[in-house]
Amino acid sequence: MDILELIKYRRSIRRYTDKQVPEEDLLKVLEAGAYAPNAGGGQRSRFVACQDKALNDTIGKLNAACLDRSRLAGSFVSKEQPSIIDDPSIRSGFYGAPTVITIFGPKNFLYSVPDAFCAAENMVLEATALGLSSCILARGEETFSAPEGKEILRN
Repeated sequence: MDILELIKYRRSIRRYTDKQVPEEDLLKVLEAGAYAPNAGGGQRSRFVACQDKALNDTIGKLNAACLDRSRLAGSFVSKEQPSIIDDPSIRSGFYGAPTVITIFGPKNFLYSVPDAFCAAENMVLEATALGLSSCILARGEETFSAPEGKEILRN
């Protein structure tokens, strides 16, 4: 599949099995993120892959709690792959994904968020090429700014 076909084929998936991403595939996804375009070629983003269900559940709940529904520009995403936007009963911003990659960028750097999203796009495209389901999620800054999020980062 050429790159344009891959881009057209990729979809955000929010329903997952408990099967972990194999290490070889996870490393390829991380490598794709590392080669994303970055402001000034700085490659400042850092990736943390977590395959610990309990930790992902905890962080996913913190992430969901950060959703400010008053700032949404739409209300319905998908019947087949419901979003936390569609269904307030969804309690984890990670939708139960067994593997979660968090992208961190430098604080107070103007391009941290755009750089992170470029890396995320490369990662989901590589995941799709490998036959893995994926979804880009937001609210990381809010998640890790909360007291519970700061405590997780300290540990």
